[in-house]
Amino acid sequence: MRAMPMRRRRKGRESSMREIKSSLPLAVAIHFNVFYSIAYAIVVGRLIVEKRRRFRFEDELQRTVLLPIFVIWLIVEFPRLRLGRAGNSAESIPRLSSFILLTIFPQLPALIYLTYHQEVRFPLDGPAGRIMLIFLSCEVVLGAAALRSFVRHQTDEFYRNFRWEREKVREEKERREAEVLYWSRDLLRGGGGGGGGDSR
Repeated sequence: MRAMPMRRRRKGRESSMREIKSSLPLAVAIHFNVFYSIAYAIVVGRLIVEKRRRFRFEDELQRTVLLPIFVIWLIVEFPRLRLGRAGNSAESIPRLSSFILLTIFPQLPALIYLTYHQEVRFPLDGPAGRIMLIFLSCEVVLGAAALRSFVRHQTDEFYRNFRWEREKVREEKERREAEVLYWSRDLLRGGGGGGGGDSR
């Protein structure tokens, strides 16, 4: 009868001592990337406006796609970082997967274009873009490692909970069988005692 409460208390202790799998390097990279992305958006956005206003592009396609590519990067960047922070801290596989996918596309192609393939490039475009590309490359590597760790940990936890539930069902079945056996013996003893009193 007391086995189940003890089992519940033990499970509570195990859950309270659950190992945290969040990646500290990934959290640090995302934290600094937030501040750098704000600075990059302000500076590069201003440069793009000046290029379109003051410079004449030989290729009209370059002039046409420059601002949309920057706008796409800007729209995706901060939701991407929010997904990465939330996915890492909550050990959420869907959020972290979305973070990695958005980092690979469209952010990496957009930054490669803004860093290396603009027709009109200022001296600041190259270094600023390369720093951002380093951030993104580190986040892809660290995010993939954290994602593998989350998947492995949650799979192990699922099988551990499955084994615990199966053991719980088995213990409950044994307890009920023991109760049935106890009451059966008690009824048999009561019936035997009543029969002896009648005979006397």
